[in-house]
Amino acid sequence: MPKTGVMRGQLRRDCDCFLTSNYFVSRAGFDRHMSFEKPYDIGANMGYMLTEGYTLRAAREIAEEVKVEYERRARLDDAHVERKARNLIRSNDTPSLAWPAATTTTETFFPAERWELDPRLREALFKPTTLRSVVTELKAGRVYAVPVFTEDFCAELRRRLARFKQNVPEDERGRPNSMNSKGCLLDEIPGATELFTNGLVRDVIQPLAEELLEFKPEVLDHHRAFSVEYDASEPDLALHFDNSEVTLNVHLGGSFDGGELEFRGDKYLSDDADPVSYANNVVGSAVLHLGDELHRAHPVRSHRTMPPSRTNLIVWARSTQYRVTHGCPMCGTTKHLRRDVLLDRQP
Repeated sequence: MPKTGVMRGQLRRDCDCFLTSNYFVSRAGFDRHMSFEKPYDIGANMGYMLTEGYTLRAAREIAEEVKVEYERRARLDDAHVERKARNLIRSNDTPSLAWPAATTTTETFFPAERWELDPRLREALFKPTTLRSVVTELKAGRVYAVPVFTEDFCAELRRRLARFKQNVPEDERGRPNSMNSKGCLLDEIPGATELFTNGLVRDVIQPLAEELLEFKPEVLDHHRAFSVEYDASEPDLALHFDNSEVTLNVHLGGSFDGGELEFRGDKYLSDDADPVSYANNVVGSAVLHLGDELHRAHPVRSHRTMPPSRTNLIVWARSTQYRVTHGCPMCGTTKHLRRDVLLDRQP
């Protein structure tokens, strides 16, 4: 049986490197992640960008953008709490906004009233030694394709996300992450964490990670879950790694060509000389990979006469114990960890 622990949902910022590191800078087709000692100091950062070869105009624009992003990050936790509170009030007037509660209190795997797992995965999870028979190995010990949800349930998930967007103005929704602006944070949908993503991490991602991945995580006890949406206006998603120990990326639907995921190896090593590309275009199928796997997404293209669209559900599964022992996956150290958040079990 998989390891289990108290599921803690989405925590507040657990490392202060979030305020100074991994600012996504994109100019003239050149994408990079950068760190700034004082991201709020426009003058100092203009000078820094000039030494990096940017024009005066680009340096000013980047420095101003970094300051805006810093201010967003600094207020992110408080803003998230406020949005959750507003959405809970909204759900009293619009019950369909909230995540549907299960009609059973059964503690067995995935009651049908709540989830619709792909039957191959559902059966294998009762006998984890058979999991390898239902997955496709893309990179041994690091990246796997997994059938997760049925097509019908993916359609239901898209409807729930659409209802949330219809009822909550765009400027009152949190953005998924610093690289994606289109999508939803599931923790802002009343009930989604408690009724859906906590169980997804505990009962699906944890046993998959234990059986398949070369890095055997400690208990995955908290996470960040979000949807992302891609269309013709979106460029490719630059090479990056995730703020997770383990990532699950589920394709929920859309009409598109392209959009391949490219995996290039451990972030601590140079780019893999033999990258792996995978077109995750089967609705309900997912890619499970280590958080430190460098990867990028190619842009989606029109499918026949249809404009391109794609919706994915992404879960960054995280381990408190691993981070306290080994450090933040973004900065690689324990120096900036916020132990009050990680160890005091703050919501």
